[in-house]
Amino acid sequence: MDSLSRAKAVRCGAIAAFSCLLVLFVVVAALRNAPEPTAADLFVQDVLERPAARATAEEREELRRQWERFSPETRERVFTEIARARLDEIRGEVSELTPEQRQARIRTAIEDMRRHRGGLSPQERQQIQKRLQDPETQAMVRRFMAFYREELTARERAELDPLVQEWLIQVDHLGRGR
Repeated sequence: MDSLSRAKAVRCGAIAAFSCLLVLFVVVAALRNAPEPTAADLFVQDVLERPAARATAEEREELRRQWERFSPETRERVFTEIARARLDEIRGEVSELTPEQRQARIRTAIEDMRRHRGGLSPQERQQIQKRLQDPETQAMVRRFMAFYREELTARERAELDPLVQEWLIQVDHLGRGR
């Protein structure tokens, strides 16, 4: 075997060895167990499986306690994951609606929001006011507004602006104890 043939054989052997090594890595990665879900992953899954409006007061309080155990970085990640998932759900729900139907749903949501605020007891108002004065809650409102500005399209923001404005008015009123 001359030197040219030997060089080709060495190259083919190196390519075959590298290919076997690559296949071995792929097989090992495929057979390895998926990482265990973290507490934050379970929290996101729990929140997304159950609509907040249907959660009992005890369930909401338990979610709040879990939320408070997370680090600020984890809270940011969890908030973004949940907000994006909810946004995708809403986009899917309204994609088939006409603009008039979407506006009607927004007006209904505003009326429901006003009705809910009007039905709050003095104790509930006081509890909300206390939470709204918490720096963590204020940071959450800022995160929501940043998400709203960055993730929604201009058309979506234009349609939802009346609802967000009503929400901000209510946050302001409840935060000031009105």
